[in-house]
Amino acid sequence: MHPFNKPRLLTTHLALGALLISSAGCAGAKERKALEEAWNKFGDLAGIGNVDDDDEDGTPDWEQSGVEGENDLLEVEIPANVAAGVKDGESLLVTLGGDTDNIRVWLDGEVFMGDGGEVEATLTTGESAITLGVEFADLLISGSLTLSHIDKDGAELYGASFDVIASPMILNHHLQYAEEMWMVEMSSWGYSNLDMAEAIEAELGDRFQTIPGADYGYDVWIQDEVEWSTLNGANGLRTDVVIDSIRNTGGSGLDDFPEDYLVQPDVIASSWGSGWGNTYDSFGNLEISPPVSVDGVDYPYGRVFWGQRGTTGPTEDLRDQLTSQGVQKPFQQDTIWLCVGHIDEVHTFVPDPDAPRGFRLLMGSVTAGYEFLEGLGDSTSIPKYSSDYHYSTVGEILDDSALRTWNESLQTTYLDDIEQVFRDELAITDEEIIYIPSVFEENRWCPNNTALALIPGIVNSLIATGNDETPTKLFLPDPFIRANNASQDEDPLIQYVNDVLPSSSEAYWVDNWDVYHLGMGEVHCGTNAQRTPDGEGTWISNARHLIEE
Repeated sequence: MHPFNKPRLLTTHLALGALLISSAGCAGAKERKALEEAWNKFGDLAGIGNVDDDDEDGTPDWEQSGVEGENDLLEVEIPANVAAGVKDGESLLVTLGGDTDNIRVWLDGEVFMGDGGEVEATLTTGESAITLGVEFADLLISGSLTLSHIDKDGAELYGASFDVIASPMILNHHLQYAEEMWMVEMSSWGYSNLDMAEAIEAELGDRFQTIPGADYGYDVWIQDEVEWSTLNGANGLRTDVVIDSIRNTGGSGLDDFPEDYLVQPDVIASSWGSGWGNTYDSFGNLEISPPVSVDGVDYPYGRVFWGQRGTTGPTEDLRDQLTSQGVQKPFQQDTIWLCVGHIDEVHTFVPDPDAPRGFRLLMGSVTAGYEFLEGLGDSTSIPKYSSDYHYSTVGEILDDSALRTWNESLQTTYLDDIEQVFRDELAITDEEIIYIPSVFEENRWCPNNTALALIPGIVNSLIATGNDETPTKLFLPDPFIRANNASQDEDPLIQYVNDVLPSSSEAYWVDNWDVYHLGMGEVHCGTNAQRTPDGEGTWISNARHLIEE
């Protein structure tokens, strides 16, 4: 069960830096001006829920008091000149408002306000700054602090009111730096992904880690098990929240992976929902767009979306949780036509500093797929497809009229609609789309003859986003449109895609055929990435409109 209660966001918004100022008692014009400036600097502050376990004793920190290693308190500084401005016989009053049962205010290592107790107190002042620590029980807890400089007659000389709010859960998108990435090793039953792992590790170094497959029943679908999100606040406050899928229960497969490898101080794992999950509960089916603006509404952390069949999608508890966070307003895509049903099978977003909004949408396209194949000679040898699909040449794929008719219906019935939803929900434009050649197979093992990738789904890739010091590296599934003895440099599909990808990215083509492609997935399905959150509590200003809606 997850540790979070239902978010309680108060809609009341106190006037930012509201001031009442009198000239009485001020020593001089210069001193008075400095004091007024100090009071005017008070503003709304972003914190994080204290939901992790910094002392690793098995109990969330909020349920205790003053745990060792605590680092999740929001610091509110009262400047030295504000404190020193309180003269003998005067007082500095602090009042806590909002959800006071779920906020604690600390001073000098002790709780002195909130948590169901006092909500008003007089601070002892002197010549030094005063630092208050604000602690939140949960996500999106909202409160306010009011500071009042009271004179000898009880009148307010200065005053400031500002909100303090705990971060929502914000899921990561592909424009964020990929700090750490994982893959489950497979070397059993005649199958191996070790060459693929070595190829990725050679480029990513210690940012990449392999997980022993034998410990987790060789469940290689690590993307489906966890999705990363963050809580972030001012001054570097951060807790990562690993959303743990309900796809496995009772310790099967990767069920215990988050607890074994990921949970630590500042990292927690939580699940929403219960019972046996369906394919739509796997997180290859839960994606996040880059930041967008749609119909005049800014989504500075992107938007969450998933695939579903009719009304069947990810567990309702998780959908409700993601919706309740406000900042990444979810939408849905129709993936009923896909055998596995995951939205990552037909698209991905890649960073591109030359694009209007800093990204491109790579969109799987049957139209582009057949146009590409028609540009090759019919005799182009594709022996990799011979034993598994019974196509020895490109011409044999093109001559399969039933396959083509079926693929073209997928384009007009589903893929075009998915693209249109992206256009409507994310304001995607023609310039932002790169069409990636795709051809699907009608697999008899899939219910209702739904679709699997025939040519490996190139869009289903690991996006190892870089930073100022590291380029973005894309790890894509090798399509093998070439003879067995030919190199990747001679593969025309690899050459085609390399030419259309953003020039700022480095493309690496990895062999995922046996373990992933034939296993109904590709590179993205078999990898996972933790990313650096955007900003330090900037959501309190640039996404406040979404939370308050």
